[in-house]
Amino acid sequence: MCPALVLWLAVLLISPSLTLTALAQGGDRTLHVGDVLAPLHVQEWLRGEPVTTWQPDHVYLVDLWATWCTPCLAGMAHLDALQKRFADDGLVVIGITSQDSWGNDLATVRQLLAKRAHEVTYRMAWVAPSRSSSGDLQGIFVHEWMRGLGTKSLPMAFLLDGQGRLVWAGNPHLADPVVEKLVSGGLDMATARSEFDRAHAAAALRSRGHEALQRRDWDAAASAARSLLEEYADVSDPKLLTGFAVEIADTDGKIPPMLLDVALRLADQAVIATRFAAPGHLDGLATVLAAHGDRVAAALAEMRAVSVSEGEMRSKQQEKLERYLEAAGVQSR
Repeated sequence: MCPALVLWLAVLLISPSLTLTALAQGGDRTLHVGDVLAPLHVQEWLRGEPVTTWQPDHVYLVDLWATWCTPCLAGMAHLDALQKRFADDGLVVIGITSQDSWGNDLATVRQLLAKRAHEVTYRMAWVAPSRSSSGDLQGIFVHEWMRGLGTKSLPMAFLLDGQGRLVWAGNPHLADPVVEKLVSGGLDMATARSEFDRAHAAAALRSRGHEALQRRDWDAAASAARSLLEEYADVSDPKLLTGFAVEIADTDGKIPPMLLDVALRLADQAVIATRFAAPGHLDGLATVLAAHGDRVAAALAEMRAVSVSEGEMRSKQQEKLERYLEAAGVQSR
């Protein structure tokens, strides 16, 4: 697996079917809301005071990231704002990363954090290397907590209470309301467990939608998409929605307009859920809009994606923007 593939796995831009295997491995999940997670195996604290044990007067949002994961980098400012907003309520945000084979080494991490010293002020830790159960992959995306969820998809954050119990896991862009409930004492663990299990059911539904597309069963694919939107909208990971939408748009052959319509709803919902700030989801929306024939809207969505993106992803999205502008009859400068 090459660095670019890992990057696109994280942002759902090349193959939704590939990301599907990472996101919807229902049988592999061993981690549940209420489970107590052991303290982190930190090799070096790169920023902030060390956290060696979970403290009852704190709650913890642990963000797993890598230097090649552009959505992770794009989300750091949001995490920093979240830390500042809830600091007096006991929130401790911790970013963790580890060695992998695609350039995420300690020197590169140090360099990135030095560049973002004023932008990213929450705790950062370099943790022990993680390997997949088969031993063929190494990186933070196969951390033991990730394996417990049955996923390899970044960005991913874990919210723990003061006893170290898992309360929530998902895209850090969606953490705000759960953090607010937890620090205010308004979070019910039974409800959190139910929502977590429903999110897992949504991933299974996404898998059925993929299978329907593979066999060209448009009605079944549309039904799965509508169920995600109407029955699981409150718990669906935006990565599922964007991945499904892009897979529909990229399916070979003539796609029925009703299926493209529901793909657009999926992509819209993912962008709204991530507050128009996640470049991968904005890029996905642009892809669906282009398939829908709305070239101007596709260019506008891609323009927004470029504005919040970085690195290799930004370069690729800039190339797509040029194509969308050309298709819309607009000369780029």
